[in-house]
Amino acid sequence: DAGGPVTVICMQTIEAADAILVQDKTGAILIDAGEGQDAVHILEVLLKRGVEKLDYMILSHPDQDHIGGAMDILEQIPVGRVIEPYYTENNERLTALNSWLEEQDIPVLYPTKTRRLKAGGISFVVYPPLEKHYNDTNNYSLSVLVQHERVNMLFTGDALRKRSEELLYTD
Repeated sequence: DAGGPVTVICMQTIEAADAILVQDKTGAILIDAGEGQDAVHILEVLLKRGVEKLDYMILSHPDQDHIGGAMDILEQIPVGRVIEPYYTENNERLTALNSWLEEQDIPVLYPTKTRRLKAGGISFVVYPPLEKHYNDTNNYSLSVLVQHERVNMLFTGDALRKRSEELLYTD
C-alpha cells in the first residue's frame, strides 16, 4: 500500500475505556477517545507516534468512556472529520461536544449507510446501526472494519447482542 505498514495501538486507559489509533505513514484514525481523564495520555501517544493531524476521529457511540476525551484531544490535534452515530437521546457531554465541533467548523459525518473511506493508505468501512432507536446506548455503536492487504480488523465499540446480530447480516 501507498502508506506502508499499518500500526494499531490499543491505548492503556485509566478505567479500561476505549481509544485505538490506526496509523500508517500517510494517515491516522482515532477510534474512540477514552474518558476525559485519559486525554493527556492519548495525546502523549499521538505525539510520540508523530500524529500531527487525524484524518478521522470515529466515536463509536455516545458513552463517556468513548467520547469523554474527545474535546481535549481535538483542542490539541486537528482532525479532518469526526464520525459518530446518529443519536437523539439527551446526552449533555455529546451535546456539548457537537456544539463545540460546530463552533470549530469541524465536519461531522453521521452515517446512515455503510461507508467506505480512506485515510492515507488505510482503507476502512464504517457500519452504522440499522435502527434509529435502541434501549441500550451500546447498540448505537458504529463498527469499523480496517482493511490492509490481507488483514481485516473489526472494531465494534460496545455492540451488544442486537447490534452484533445486525453486523452478521451486513453486506
